[in-house]
Amino acid sequence: MGAHAHHKESFVSKYVFSQDHKMISKQFLVTAVFMGIVAVALSVFFRLQLGWPGQPFSVLETFLGKWAPGGVLDRNAYLALVTIHGTIMVFFVLTGGLSGTFSNLLIPLQIGARDMASGFLNMLSYWFFLVSSLIMIFSLFVEGGAASGGWTVYPPLSALPQAMPGSGTGMTLWLISMVLFVASSLLGGLNYIVTVINLRTKGMKMLRLPLTIWAFLITAILGVLSFPVLVSAVVLLLMDRSMGTAFYLSDIFIGGEALDVTGGSPILYQHLFWFLGHPEVYIVLLPALGISSEVIATNARKPIFGYRAMIGSILAIGFLSFIVWGHHMFVTGMNPFIGSVFVFTTLLIAIPSAVKAFNYITTLWQGNLRFTPAMLFSIGLGEHVCDRWCHGHHLGRLCFGRFRARYLLRCGALPHCDGHVGHLWNVGWRVPLVPEDVWPHAEHEVGLCPLLVDHCVWLWRVLPDALRGHGRSTASLL
Repeated sequence: MGAHAHHKESFVSKYVFSQDHKMISKQFLVTAVFMGIVAVALSVFFRLQLGWPGQPFSVLETFLGKWAPGGVLDRNAYLALVTIHGTIMVFFVLTGGLSGTFSNLLIPLQIGARDMASGFLNMLSYWFFLVSSLIMIFSLFVEGGAASGGWTVYPPLSALPQAMPGSGTGMTLWLISMVLFVASSLLGGLNYIVTVINLRTKGMKMLRLPLTIWAFLITAILGVLSFPVLVSAVVLLLMDRSMGTAFYLSDIFIGGEALDVTGGSPILYQHLFWFLGHPEVYIVLLPALGISSEVIATNARKPIFGYRAMIGSILAIGFLSFIVWGHHMFVTGMNPFIGSVFVFTTLLIAIPSAVKAFNYITTLWQGNLRFTPAMLFSIGLGEHVCDRWCHGHHLGRLCFGRFRARYLLRCGALPHCDGHVGHLWNVGWRVPLVPEDVWPHAEHEVGLCPLLVDHCVWLWRVLPDALRGHGRSTASLL
């Protein structure tokens, strides 16, 4: 009896320092949801001022204090809120939350492995992510304010502590937080790659893997190859800030006085940042597309059309994502010939994306379709892949993939479709950053309200059951 008795885990070993991939995926999910709530709250604050410029709101003064004297948001505070909002959404929600949650949960289950290759590294990956998240939140409360250089933190605003109020301690904490975030991503990514390559069950060859796993594998490879470049950019930036170097600085004047820094170039930082920044788009996109492939095939009740072509398109997207970063830098004085090369590679990456879109359409054609919530969200995601218009906020609308996965992965406390067709409307109706002469700011910002309400309903009805493991089964939600 004693030899077969199960070891009883303590609360700390089971829920805090767990090495079980399912529990770690829940930890990533809860942390990402919390960070998303913070980011949305920041968004509400600065969008109130954006929608009604100059109009005082007592709620701003209540929550932001000296950042919003008289209920009107301070200009530096506006920049800080936009910076932290963008950083949290791009890195901590769409990257860490999406990959950390669903890669951890699905990879062992879909390849027949008992767990990840290294449970300890998996645990460390989450804890680096958590500490990074806490530092980013803490940076909001330091003297001088949070980082204010935009989520891309271009120098010289980020390289000179005296450049503006948000360039001081808040910027330093932003940089430290990102280094820890990259460490988390590298530990997780290496773990995912080794698990997929070495721990597949007997008979599961690479060309038999679900498309979800292929997407997670290529996503992990993109992260392992691109995130270290961001670390190098951050390290050089920290040296410029504190050691007197001039990697990114040259001919700088503050208050009419020239600083003793020459020889650097802020464009160097842009090259390093966007070498990560564009693969980052596909680090967000590919997991959502992988899950959509399985959802569409299941709800069309037929195999995905062109399985090998879908794998090829994922590989092509991953490769091409590393040679298109220059299209973020056309206004930097780039050589026209080099610019034309980046234009060509940017157009080229539309081909594998189109392969995926047309394969989705062909899979749907003459299928026995079931319009479950997961299916509706997947079709909505496919629409965005087809129209190919994607900046930061449209990338955020890839939350279609996360919404769909919520219903998929034991999170289905709301089993009926009717109430969530409106959820699609909420996301699609809110078109961000439309020019004022096309779409009045006030009307645009009101569109955020239904989405916030729907998220609150989801948190209230779904998340508790998901954490307790009482949600509906995956099969019933497909």
